[in-house]
Amino acid sequence: MIATLPPQSVIVLQASSHNPTGCDPSPTQWRQLAALFLRHGHFAFFDAAYLGFVGGDAHADAESIRVFAEAGVPLLLAMTYGKAFGLYGERVGVMAVVAPSEDVGRKIESQMKRIAREETGAMPAFGARVVEMVLSDRGGLREVWERDVRVMAGQLRERRARLRGLLEGMGTPGEWEYVTAQVGIFWYAQIHHLFASGLAD
Repeated sequence: MIATLPPQSVIVLQASSHNPTGCDPSPTQWRQLAALFLRHGHFAFFDAAYLGFVGGDAHADAESIRVFAEAGVPLLLAMTYGKAFGLYGERVGVMAVVAPSEDVGRKIESQMKRIAREETGAMPAFGARVVEMVLSDRGGLREVWERDVRVMAGQLRERRARLRGLLEGMGTPGEWEYVTAQVGIFWYAQIHHLFASGLAD
């Protein structure tokens, strides 16, 4: 599909815990995608809303972004902390652009500041202060947050395993390996539309 897009297309990618499918590319597939982006001159727009939700480690879940950056693929990263920090109403996040030079970087920064001023006026500060306090490890908060993310990701994996076990244990028609092959908080349920209609009714 990506190979058929016009050269220099802007393509949105989710860094991890793909929404809505839970089907993340493998590290090898990310490297193949990065090579394809370079070959066709595509621009990657990374959406990173669920870092840590797959393996319990935000740094590890960001590997896709590093693969593209290290390959030299031009990219923009939009990352929200709303989900991972429980700050849904605070709209806190970061936007980063990998620029080809310092001069281009300064121009991008100038434009981004202008857009931010026009769009928001004054940025909300509370959520940003909470995230800054945790990530800068004031009072050991980063360790607590990282532990909480690991626990949450482990619970998601356990729930997937339990669901698969129940489906297989009841002899439910179908193949259920995909339940545990998918990752994160989303599940692309490959349920026949007749069964889905029955569940809805």
